[in-house]
Amino acid sequence: MTNAKPALYYDAKCRLCNTWLNVLRRIDREGRISYVALQSEAGNMLLEKYNFDSEKADTIVFENNNKICLRSEAIIECLSSLSTFWKLAKVLRIFPLRVRDSIYDTIARNRYKWLRKTDNCEI
Repeated sequence: MTNAKPALYYDAKCRLCNTWLNVLRRIDREGRISYVALQSEAGNMLLEKYNFDSEKADTIVFENNNKICLRSEAIIECLSSLSTFWKLAKVLRIFPLRVRDSIYDTIARNRYKWLRKTDNCEI
C-alpha cells in the first residue's frame, strides 16, 4: 500500500524536533508531508512495522512509498520532497553518510541535555 503523501515521524517530547517541525511546516505551505509523532498510535505502528525499539525514539524517520530513511538521510529526503528549491538539499550527500549520521547522533544524544524534554508537542 502506498502512502497518500510522505510522512515524517519525530520525537514529540523533543524541543529541537518541535522547532525543526515548525520551520518545516512554514516551508511546506502546500502540505506535501504528514507530520506524525513517534509516540502516537501511527508512530507506534511504524516502530512495530520496522522492529524499532519504542524506548529509543531518538531518530527522525521519513517514510515515502513504504521506503524509510533514517537520521541525516531522512532530513535530506524530507527537505528535497518539499519543492524544487529544496531539492538542493541533496547536495549534502557530498558528505559521507557516516559523517552526516555521526553529527546527527551527537545532536540526538545531547538534545534533551541542551534543550530539555517537553510534555506538550507544539504541533
